[in-house]
Amino acid sequence: MIRVAKDKGSIELLPILQKLGAPAEKANLNFADFAFQGEGEGGVPIPIGVERKTLSDFVASILNGRLPGHQLPGMLKCYAEIWIVLEGDWRISQHTGHVQVVKWVPAKGNGKMIRKWVDIETGLAYALGYQELEGMMLTLELKGGVRVRRTRNQEETCRFLKALYHWFTDKAFAQHRSHLKFHSQFADQGLLVKPSLCRVVAAQLPGIGYEKSGKVAAHFGSVAAMVEADEKEWEQVDGVGKTLAKRIVEKLVVAGATV
Repeated sequence: MIRVAKDKGSIELLPILQKLGAPAEKANLNFADFAFQGEGEGGVPIPIGVERKTLSDFVASILNGRLPGHQLPGMLKCYAEIWIVLEGDWRISQHTGHVQVVKWVPAKGNGKMIRKWVDIETGLAYALGYQELEGMMLTLELKGGVRVRRTRNQEETCRFLKALYHWFTDKAFAQHRSHLKFHSQFADQGLLVKPSLCRVVAAQLPGIGYEKSGKVAAHFGSVAAMVEADEKEWEQVDGVGKTLAKRIVEKLVVAGATV
């Protein structure tokens, strides 16, 4: 269940979440606008907190110290995973590189309100540039372990919350494997290493696959040693029994005969 803080800035999203079919309820939260319990690595339950901010509020809270000095320390005590959602319509000026937000101003002559892009107000003596804004977000992510996500409006924020909730609750953490594909140029990014040739070949053998391929590669060290091994040697690999060892050797013999 996604718990939605009763405070202004959070509670107005509750009906949108419910309309989208997300399990959500009103709650008292000391920190974060939204929170729920997910499943972490090894099946360990982990609390997840999401803070929702407009860009102006985000920048102001960084500059006045409220976010790093009060909110984040409180969230770190309450949650294992912390997200900050920056919601709203903003852009980087192509001419100046300044960060701009939408402001509604009266049109000349008819008094109607028109949409205009203006530099974000920060209280600084200079306009906030892209590099400084990006630096704020990068510092939070790389030094503080906080994940920052941008959304355009309330509905997109709610859709993200729903997706995040289901990612952490629909299946076990270890079952998320879309990043582990040998045919991808980004293979094995979860381990931050490129898989060895021995492991790539091992993964194609019957009953091995991605997870056991690492144990096979660690045991044999090379494709040649793996191909030349008999059933007894294969049985020494963790997770490979007598029946599987026989299938693997037979497969390698057939493959060798067809080369």
